[in-house]
Amino acid sequence: MKSKLLKGTLILTAAGIITRLLGFFYRIYLSKTIGAEGLGLYQLVFPIYAIAFTLYASGLQTAISQIISSEKSSKKCIASAMGLSVITASVLSVLLYIYSEPIAVSYLKAEDAAPLLRILSYIFPFCGVTSIINGIFYGLNKASVPAITQLIEQVVRIAFVIVMTLPSLGMSAALSCELAVWGLIVGELASNLFNVISLIRSRKKLVSSSRKYVLKLLKLAVPLSGTRLIISMLNSLEAVLIPVMLFRFGMDNSGALSIYGILSGMVLPFILFPGAITNSLSVLMIPTISSAYGRDDLRKIKITSQIAVKYTLLLGLLSTFIFSMFGRTLGTVVYGNTQAGNYLVVMSVLCPFIYCSTTLSSIINGLGKTHITFRNTVIGLAVRILFLIVFVPNIGIMGYLIGMFISQFLITVLDAEYLYRVSRFQLKIIRWFVIPGIFLWCVGFLLKNGTLRLLVHYHGNKNFFILCLIPVICVIFVIFSIKTKIIEKDEI
Repeated sequence: MKSKLLKGTLILTAAGIITRLLGFFYRIYLSKTIGAEGLGLYQLVFPIYAIAFTLYASGLQTAISQIISSEKSSKKCIASAMGLSVITASVLSVLLYIYSEPIAVSYLKAEDAAPLLRILSYIFPFCGVTSIINGIFYGLNKASVPAITQLIEQVVRIAFVIVMTLPSLGMSAALSCELAVWGLIVGELASNLFNVISLIRSRKKLVSSSRKYVLKLLKLAVPLSGTRLIISMLNSLEAVLIPVMLFRFGMDNSGALSIYGILSGMVLPFILFPGAITNSLSVLMIPTISSAYGRDDLRKIKITSQIAVKYTLLLGLLSTFIFSMFGRTLGTVVYGNTQAGNYLVVMSVLCPFIYCSTTLSSIINGLGKTHITFRNTVIGLAVRILFLIVFVPNIGIMGYLIGMFISQFLITVLDAEYLYRVSRFQLKIIRWFVIPGIFLWCVGFLLKNGTLRLLVHYHGNKNFFILCLIPVICVIFVIFSIKTKIIEKDEI
C-alpha cells in the first residue's frame, strides 16, 4: 500500500512539474501575443473561475475520494456525486452567462471582461465531471489517470491557442484574448473525454443516485467547500482590487490592467516556478507526516520538518539571489518588458517565505490541523487586502508589494511557530541562510562584474552571456553546500 501511495505521489509530482513548465512558457507566449493589458484582462476571469470551482467541485472531489477509499460499497455514490457537481456547475454556468456584464462592470470593474466570462461559463459542467472522476481515481489510488488528465488539458489548450493565434493571422489582441479563454474549454473537453473513457474502462458501474449518499457527500463536502470558498473569495477580492486601487491612485484603466497583467501573468510565474520543487516535496511529505503522527512519532515529525524547512530555505535563498541579481535581464530577454524585470527584482524577497509557507502548511495539514493553515492563510490575505485598500491609492503598486511581503512573512512565522510547538524542530538560520547567502552574493557579484568587464568592448547582445551565469552559479552553490555539509547525502 505504501509503495502504491508513493508511486502515485511521484506520478502526480512529475505531472505537476511538467505542467508548470508548460504553463510557464505558455505565459511567455501569451504576454507576447496579447500584451500586458490583454494578459491582465485574461487573468481577471480566474478569480471568478476559482469561486465557481470551489462551489461545484472542490469539496465534492475530496468527499468522493474519501468515500471511495474507505468503503467497499462506495461505488454507489459515484452518480450522486456526479449529479450534484454537474447540476451545481450548470446553474452557475447559466448565472454567469446571464450576469456576465454586471459582474464584469460592477465587480471586476472591466467591461471588456464580459465576453470572456460568457465563454468561460461553458466550461463549468465539464470541469465538474472531470473533478469527480479524478476524485474517484484518487480514492482508488490510481493517480496516473488524474496526472495524464492534467497533462492532456495543458497540452491541448496550449496547442489550440498557439495554432489559433499565429502571428501570421494578424488578429486583434481582444480576439486573441477570447481565444485564450476558448483554449481553456478545448483543453477541458479533451481531458474530460480521456477521463470518461478511463472510468468506463475501469468497469466501475454508475448506479442510481441515492438519498443516503447525497446526504453523506454533502456532509463531507460542505465544510470543505465552505473554508475553501472563503479563501477563494478573498483571493478574488484581492485580484479585483489591484486594478481598481491603481485607478484610484491616478492610473487609467489600460495602465492599471497592464500592471496587473505584468504582476500576475509575468512576474508571479517566475517567482512561483521554483516552487514546483517545494510543491513536490510537500506532496511527498504529507503521507510521511500523517503516518508519523498516527504513531505519535514526534522524533520523525521533527526530523522530517527540519530537513524540509532547510532545503526550502536554501531554494528560496538561491531564487531570491537569481531574481534580484538577474531579474532585469530576465524581464527584458523573456518578456521584452523592463517593467516586469524591475518588479521581479523587488518581488524576489518573497521567495523564501512563499516556498517555506508552502512546506510548513503541508506539514501542518499532514498533522490533520487544516484549521491552523486556514486561519493563517486568511490572516495573510486580510493583511494584503488591507494594504491594497489603504496604501495603493496613496503610493501606488509598491503599497501592494509591501503588503505581499508582510503577509507572506506573517503566514510563515505563524506556521513555523505552531509547528515548533508541536515538533520542536531546529531552525539554524545562520548555517542554513546567512552563510550560504553571503557566499552567493560574493560569488555572484564577482562573476557578474567580471563578465561585464570582459565584455566591455563587445558590442553584441551581452544578455546571453549574463544569463549563462545562472546555471554556473547554481552548480557552484550546490557544490559549496555539499562541501560545507549544509546538504547531506543521507538526508537526500
